[in-house]
Amino acid sequence: MKLVKEFLGYVQYKISRSIDWYQFLRGLFYFTGDRLRLISEDHEEAVYWFRKAAEQDYADAQYYLGVCYHYGKGINQNIEQAEYWYRKAAYHGQEDAQKALVLFEKGEDINQDFNTVKTKARKNVKKNKKKRIIFDCFINIIFPVGFVFLGFWIIKGLSNGISSNIFGISLTIVGALLWGYAIHFKRKMLILGLALISIFGFYTSFGNVTFPKKPSVITMTTDSKDIKFYMAGSASISIDWGDGKIEKITLPEDQYYNKKFSRSYLDESFRTITVKGNISRLICSSNKLISLDVSKNAELIELDCSNNLLTSLELSNNSAMKWLNCSENQLTNLDIRKNRLLIELNCYYNAILSLDVSKNLALTNLYCGSNQLASLDVSKNTALIELGCNYNAIPSLDVSKNLALTNLYCASNQLASLDVSKNTALKSLNCYGNQLTELDISKNTGFTNLYLGNNKLNSFNINNNSHIECDEVGNYQMIFSEYFNSEENPNQWKLLNDTSSSSKILSGKGLLMENKNADISFQSTILVPINSSENFSIETTVNFIKGNDSTGYGLVWGFKDWNNYYTFLITADGYYKIGYMYNGNSGDLKEWTKTPHINKNTGGNLIKINSVDYVMSYYINGENVFTGNVYDLKGNYTGFFVHGEIEILFENLIVKRDVTIPRSWLSTPSKQSDISWHGTGFFIDKRGYIATNHHVIERASEIEIEFNRNGQKQTYKAKVINEDPTNDLAILKIDDNSFTPLTNLPYNFQTNTSQVGTSVFTLGYPLKHIMGTEIKYNDGTITSRTGWNDDPRNYQVSVPIHSGNSGGPLFDNNGNLIGITCSILDEDNVSKELSRNVQVQNVSYAVKSSYLNILAESLPEKLNLPRDRTIASKTREEKIEILKDYVVSINVR
Repeated sequence: MKLVKEFLGYVQYKISRSIDWYQFLRGLFYFTGDRLRLISEDHEEAVYWFRKAAEQDYADAQYYLGVCYHYGKGINQNIEQAEYWYRKAAYHGQEDAQKALVLFEKGEDINQDFNTVKTKARKNVKKNKKKRIIFDCFINIIFPVGFVFLGFWIIKGLSNGISSNIFGISLTIVGALLWGYAIHFKRKMLILGLALISIFGFYTSFGNVTFPKKPSVITMTTDSKDIKFYMAGSASISIDWGDGKIEKITLPEDQYYNKKFSRSYLDESFRTITVKGNISRLICSSNKLISLDVSKNAELIELDCSNNLLTSLELSNNSAMKWLNCSENQLTNLDIRKNRLLIELNCYYNAILSLDVSKNLALTNLYCGSNQLASLDVSKNTALIELGCNYNAIPSLDVSKNLALTNLYCASNQLASLDVSKNTALKSLNCYGNQLTELDISKNTGFTNLYLGNNKLNSFNINNNSHIECDEVGNYQMIFSEYFNSEENPNQWKLLNDTSSSSKILSGKGLLMENKNADISFQSTILVPINSSENFSIETTVNFIKGNDSTGYGLVWGFKDWNNYYTFLITADGYYKIGYMYNGNSGDLKEWTKTPHINKNTGGNLIKINSVDYVMSYYINGENVFTGNVYDLKGNYTGFFVHGEIEILFENLIVKRDVTIPRSWLSTPSKQSDISWHGTGFFIDKRGYIATNHHVIERASEIEIEFNRNGQKQTYKAKVINEDPTNDLAILKIDDNSFTPLTNLPYNFQTNTSQVGTSVFTLGYPLKHIMGTEIKYNDGTITSRTGWNDDPRNYQVSVPIHSGNSGGPLFDNNGNLIGITCSILDEDNVSKELSRNVQVQNVSYAVKSSYLNILAESLPEKLNLPRDRTIASKTREEKIEILKDYVVSINVR
């Protein structure tokens, strides 16, 4: 007990020598006497404590030290010293000192009853009562309890096995405190031993130390039974609940574990899971697992081990498995050939080279995008509803038997053909970035999303009679053509058959329309949407069969109902008219006009309308008869119109409209000319390895690196050692004998996906020929975790980037490297695509660093990617000053 009191006194003494308010408070205790602390009035001791606090510029202490000099209490009276300390206290705003100083300056006598001063001092003691109580609680209660708690961690570390870091830090703190105590009180026998304890604790904290540990048991209750978690060591967890069957177990359970351990402990130490016994569901996602052994769990139905660090996963014995999510790991192989009951498989974001799902005939959802697959055979998986195989290297894909497919994502592969002609249920298809020359989706009429850009399509079928053609200069037209080759009406024309009017298809001849009433009109149309803002044309060849040769027949378009439509009509006796009905109001754009260009009576006539740049031209047998403005269209139906007693045969209907297949809305801001350009890069290994965008160094014959080193601009030759055109990444290495390795890279290479709203910034060399050669800084936020067209490889960010920024690093607030700036959304292309002026500002993209990590790992030589977090606590300005020397300008010739 005596030793404890002595130690607490030592701690109190050490604190009292450094805390100014406590020194002042002790001075007041001695100045006035303190019955609570059993301190007698002692002015000399008061002066000692007032002086210690006053020297630290504590204003109240300076005032009371002045009082002691003024009245000669505890020290010889000295009016000059009294004025000196009053003046220093007054400077800091001490009111009593300011009043005293005013009287001094006026030369007035300020002598007063010393008891009055002491009374004010006692009030000051009461005013600081809360501080005193809190400090007493800390010294006498909180600190001893905390000291015991640290001791508990030390004992637990030696017996039950906790993190060696926690153990070592605890041991270091306790050892250091006891060491200081032993030196202060000259406990010579303790000094050497405690010094060794502190050194051992420090080594344990930062060295690779393990302890033989006895497993501790933690019990967690679920709906089914109690489950025991055996904490077998600092780097592994073994779970064993015998032969019992658990309906569902989630591991880790944050709400439970956070009562015992910090989240950082779980993240750093939760590395290995071995599951013994039979369970039906296991969820261990979002940890840092490097090993997961569930090979003996034959009854496992559901497994979610996504977002870990697994390189292998043995599932050959889990024959009952139905749901498997192993996405965002580092798997190179996945053998699920024996898992024939699988309904859903998600292995996105791995490095799997081959995947055999030919025996998993129950699969409905398969997501294997962002791997390295060279083949994928799903020809036997006829139950597939959704397939995502984006970002692989698949040369062919046969989904012709997957008739239930609703969503197919096969973008950024090497597909030369894709047969979805029998997949009538498709609603969304993304085959962007392949090598397709033709595509038949004619039986898939329910599309909501269709992405075809960056292929080599010359034509493809949209529905039974629609296809898209490309001319020599890359302009696309969607063409609907109907020649009435089948009486089964596959395009669902609106046919009529009543006592007054009828329309029917004559196979191979045309659509025959007969009107028996001289006072009515009728139409037969089909859904062919036309946008008045686009260029389009409509044409037909029409034959007069019999009837009144002065009544009109011809084309109708924009038909919504009988109150909204446009017509271009001719008569068999040589007249034409252009009319409209708009919101129930009728009128003529061109009233009945005679023309010599009509083949009269039974002769066939080609009539056509053509809209180009908001100007509508009307043709009869190739001759322009009228030109006018384009007007808004209310409806989407196009077809034929007849009026009066007449019988007409329409041989065909051809509708063309210009469309834009977006080969890319992205502009890669890198090259200034075909001869010489520049970009940005950054070091990823201190030996001279540099990351950048592939499009920066594409077709380069010579690469030069510039960066600041020791305050001087350095220039070196470099060469490409690895490249990934698909993800727009490349790794360079300085190829120059004069280059010496850097000492360190002061940032952290982070592969986890960052959240929307994260503050980010980039450094780079945009527009050097205009903006200068000094490095430029820009900041913003992550606005989406996916890039253009929901590309999961990229972030969308609000950081403005320009030509020359490509390949630059994207850092978060903590100085973590999270991406590589690559492209911007091109405003001109977007405006052109949408046929209107679209303002696009600060929409940029960056490749996620995880894809650079995959490229780095494919090198023969292992790279030492930066893992330094020391700049995390520094200000943004300090981070920029440090990081700018590790961002390079890449000059390419």
